[in-house]
Amino acid sequence: MDNSNSFKTLMYVALGLIIVIVAIIFLTKDKKNADENNVIGEAKVESIDILQLESFPVQVNVVAKGYLPDSCTTLGDIKQSYADNKFTITIESKRPLDAEACAQVIENFEKTISLNGVAGLSKGTYSVVVNGVIGAFTLLMDNFVSETDPLK
Repeated sequence: MDNSNSFKTLMYVALGLIIVIVAIIFLTKDKKNADENNVIGEAKVESIDILQLESFPVQVNVVAKGYLPDSCTTLGDIKQSYADNKFTITIESKRPLDAEACAQVIENFEKTISLNGVAGLSKGTYSVVVNGVIGAFTLLMDNFVSETDPLK
C-alpha cells in the first residue's frame, strides 16, 4: 500500500509539472512573438529636419515627416545606431496580418527623435539617415564638458 501511495503522489507531481511547463511555454510564446501577427516594415519618410538645441552639451533632435499607407498601419519601433560619424535611424511600421478592410487613406506622421550619443562628440560634421533620407549637422566645438575648470 505504501508503494501505491508513493506512485500516485509521483504521478500527481509529474502531471502538475507537465501542466506548469505547458502553461509557461504557452504564455512566453504569446509575449515573445507578439509581432508574429504583424507585418513589420519601414515607414515612408519624406523629409527630416535636424534641430540643435541651445544647451551644453548640445542636444540634437531629428524631426521625421512621412506617411503610412492605410488606416491599419501604425508606427512601430524606432531603432538608432551610430558609427563612423553617421547616425542611422530606422522607423518601423506595423500592420496586422489579418487587416483586410483598411481604409486606403494616407496617414501623415511627424516624429521627433532625440539622437543618442551626441554628448561627448568632437567638433565636426555628422550625417543622419532616417529610412534612407539623409541630412547632416555640424558641431562647431567639442560637445563634452571638460573635467578641468578653465577658471581655476
